[in-house]
Amino acid sequence: TLFKTKEELLDKLELAILELHSYDVPEIIVLPVEGGSKSYLEWIADSTKF
Repeated sequence: TLFKTKEELLDKLELAILELHSYDVPEIIVLPVEGGSKSYLEWIADSTKF
């Protein structure tokens, strides 16, 4: 599963994954966004809660 979030929400997302995932050590990695469509990146910024 791929999650998209803002940097300031990363800790909240990680806690939720650790709480809900069946693995003892789920893979959680962060990949920087180097660019993308302006409208899509704005949508991500406006839509993320985790």
